[in-house]
Amino acid sequence: MSNNALSPESNSYLSFMLFVDRFDTPSPRRHSLSSQLPVDNIECELRKRFRALQRIRRGDIADPDILESLSTIYIMMLEDDGRNWDQLIWAELPSFMRRFLRERLMMGAETNNGWPAENEVNMLAVSIFWLMSRSESIRNETDDLRSEFLGLLSPYAFAGFRYPCFTGPEYDFCPSENSPKYVVTSVHGAYPPVRPISITVDYFGRPVPFDLPPLAPYAILAHFSRLETRPLMIPPHLPETRAEATVNGISGPTKEDVAYFNAHCKTHFPGTAYGNRFDTLLKSRRHDPDWTRSIRDPLYRSPSSLPGQYIPGTIAGRWQGSFIAPYHNTYEAMLSSPSAPSPFPMFGRFPLYVTFKELYFAKQRLTSGQAGVEFTGRNTSFKAYYSPPRKEHLDGDFIEGTHGELKPSALGPFDVIITGVTEERYAAAWGGYRYMGRIRPSDGLIVLLREPLDPQMVELGRALFRGYIISSRNFVGRWRYVADGIQPAEWESIFNLTTTDIMAAFDWLPQEVLENIAFFSATMTDVGPPSDFLSLLLSCRSIHRALSPEANPHLCARIFEHKFDLSSAIRRLGPQIATPVTLAQELRKRFVYLKRIRARTDSRIHTPDNSQILSELLWFAYLMMLENDGKNVRHLEEYAGMEQWLVGYWFDDDGMSLASRVLSEDGWPLDSEHNSLAMWLFWFFLRPGSLQRTEKNYRTFTTILKPIALAANKVYPCISHYSNSYRLTPPTMATPAILSYFSLMAIFLGRMRGVYKGPRPPHDFPSTPDRSFEWETDWQRCINFAKSALTSQYSGSYMPGSLQGVWEGMFTYTEFTDYAALLSGHSPSILHKCMVARHHQTWKLREYHLMVHSEADGITAGEPSTLLSVGDSLRAFFPPDIRICEHSGCVEVHEPGKMAPILYRQPSASDAEVADFKSKIRDIIIIGEVLHILSFSGCPHLLYRVILLGVNSNSSVGYDLAMALLVFSKNIWKVIEVDGFIVVIWLVVPTGTSLDAGGTH
Repeated sequence: MSNNALSPESNSYLSFMLFVDRFDTPSPRRHSLSSQLPVDNIECELRKRFRALQRIRRGDIADPDILESLSTIYIMMLEDDGRNWDQLIWAELPSFMRRFLRERLMMGAETNNGWPAENEVNMLAVSIFWLMSRSESIRNETDDLRSEFLGLLSPYAFAGFRYPCFTGPEYDFCPSENSPKYVVTSVHGAYPPVRPISITVDYFGRPVPFDLPPLAPYAILAHFSRLETRPLMIPPHLPETRAEATVNGISGPTKEDVAYFNAHCKTHFPGTAYGNRFDTLLKSRRHDPDWTRSIRDPLYRSPSSLPGQYIPGTIAGRWQGSFIAPYHNTYEAMLSSPSAPSPFPMFGRFPLYVTFKELYFAKQRLTSGQAGVEFTGRNTSFKAYYSPPRKEHLDGDFIEGTHGELKPSALGPFDVIITGVTEERYAAAWGGYRYMGRIRPSDGLIVLLREPLDPQMVELGRALFRGYIISSRNFVGRWRYVADGIQPAEWESIFNLTTTDIMAAFDWLPQEVLENIAFFSATMTDVGPPSDFLSLLLSCRSIHRALSPEANPHLCARIFEHKFDLSSAIRRLGPQIATPVTLAQELRKRFVYLKRIRARTDSRIHTPDNSQILSELLWFAYLMMLENDGKNVRHLEEYAGMEQWLVGYWFDDDGMSLASRVLSEDGWPLDSEHNSLAMWLFWFFLRPGSLQRTEKNYRTFTTILKPIALAANKVYPCISHYSNSYRLTPPTMATPAILSYFSLMAIFLGRMRGVYKGPRPPHDFPSTPDRSFEWETDWQRCINFAKSALTSQYSGSYMPGSLQGVWEGMFTYTEFTDYAALLSGHSPSILHKCMVARHHQTWKLREYHLMVHSEADGITAGEPSTLLSVGDSLRAFFPPDIRICEHSGCVEVHEPGKMAPILYRQPSASDAEVADFKSKIRDIIIIGEVLHILSFSGCPHLLYRVILLGVNSNSSVGYDLAMALLVFSKNIWKVIEVDGFIVVIWLVVPTGTSLDAGGTH
């Protein structure tokens, strides 16, 4: 039985909870089109990840499923925000990968002239080897081990004629199926070499095309990171400082320049930050372009990339690093010989400094005084204009995506021009150059043309730098002298640059790119206030002027939509509430209230009186839960600690509910607006399984809940929501008290006999993107009760068809003498002493509707010719002496004094698809059978009716009595009301008799 309840096949929610507990979810959520994890397929992903981790932990580098394991590990590392890395450490990944490189990387090299293979397994292995690198682990390597890794990786790093560092041919800027394919041959075979490009992987239960990462960039990074442990030697003859060199007329580097290079020009590691608090591309977001280069499936997207492989503004700013230039004769020897050199030669490093700017495509010609670059085609009329994007370009050249990212518009292609120059202080030491290039849209390849700044230094030649920005932290690739890219380079060098100061880069960024950086900083965490964004605003006045909520409400609206659920509010209140100014104000208000809840001061009695702010906080939390589609509840639960706030409110001796104080004085808990809202919130956040089964807890919870649950015997407030005022009615306090009482009793007293296990709190159900639809009727009741008059038409307070089906639950009642004492005014202490009986019941219910006819029905349009009269509330509002005849799909109600029976029909599955179906309903009758019940005179039949009534009806007594006695659940619990009212009356009819509403009750 427990296996059926807990097996992954029958309990996807358990798999979901395990996945969220063990693995990082922000990146998968970010890349999913629905921004939600696919719960139905999460069990497949969970199994796959655990299988891969177990294989790695076993340490079998010859495992036949090593490709599946490494592809899984690679994706986990691209999605790592901390939890994934913890799992990889448990699997002992670092020791496994070190052993893999030493024992398997060169497998097959003996039959390949000594060159290691570039196959699927090796491509993933070297990529993972770099992604797991940490500065401390490399420092801890022995000299022999470090030299061994350098020898293993050098062929991949330097032999560009065998291992290109590009995903596609470098000569093709816009690769397509019709692009010309150039292949040349040499002693090393075809160029570009034939190598694996993609495989198919299972990702959350779906086969997804997976493009393998190029091996060379990761080998180059691993190579540089180890060489940097050996600082450059400082020649003793160099001048000490630049000032000394200038005085003596000496050109070239100084000791100061070499010392600066050794101290600052180091490779950034994947697990470390830039070194200041304004790093806006932390953790998995830094890998988004790499993720997009690998996963090419229409169901997944990169939210931070334009058009997916490059984040605008990434390269703008100051970069520094080094390049390694092989000796020409050594490189020519490698190029002309089919055999790999052994040992592989080592080469020296040279410093490299450049400051880049980004320019974007502009369809309009630049006007006088505007910054930018104009390109004119030779002997043609072609002209193109590139400039930093301005506000007026946003609608023309870029449009904003549904999840906040920029994307190319249909009005023009996205294109980036990069310009760069060596700053004077570095040019004096190492030579000055200018750069200009573009970004290949298909994979984010950056191609730069470099030439000397000094016309007298033309002998240095023009060079092409080609590479990728890996994880938005290292610009890595190769450079060669200018050529067409069809032939392998006659000589080629490797380079690696890292960004220096991200704050300096802000000076170069256009407004639109700065807004995206601010958006990413504000959404680094899904839960809690945008603290990084606030720090960014305080960094300088110019950034505050550009990004503050007052100056830029559009940015705050994007942050609100990312942080909170909005679709249900728009559905209920209309699109007019989703203006940027309104959402910016709501964003500020929500975090003010969330912080106040987090402080927990308002949950306990204190002076001065805080009833006004308490009302606002409770309505705020209640409405957030009614609008919850997964995001709202996380803020209230994970950040604000709403569950602890409510425990203090209800069960602390000084709780603001006053329940403990009043009950200790033998009084009744106040049925107030505050307590009604707080009791609903207690039910929303209830986790019965998290409570310890102790006598103290039992006494604490039952002392408060039992009187409210079992003793079921206002100008409406005006609430500000999305900057508008709404008249809302507090929901009744008894209903959630009953549900909480039953749920907790199932825990404290053990499970009830039979299959029924008590009502399940909302928290027990998996989060779905449209969860707020479940609370549509509750929202409508809050609105309807506050209206001055109600209509007899369907208003949304009851979901037609909700009761139809099989229900199970508990019939609970107190001793009749005790309940009579309560009605006579006895204090609540009697409830703690009385017996409470409970019996399991199963009901099978059928719902029948009286409909307004339309011409499409083939009947004269209009209201039904006859409506059933309204009877006594103690007879379920049925008139006396009626007869109800149930047929297949319909019910005939015969009322004395009326010529024809009134026909109610059973709804069909297609009715829900009819747009005005709900508005046609005028009356609802429920008929059913009790399958298990106490034998009250052998009466097995049940009949009750739900009828639409106005505010003046006296049905609330019957409703309160019914809800105090019954709790039923069907998949998830629903409140059954129409226009805010329900009447549930049991008509017990002897077996074999007709369903006569006038019979004995």
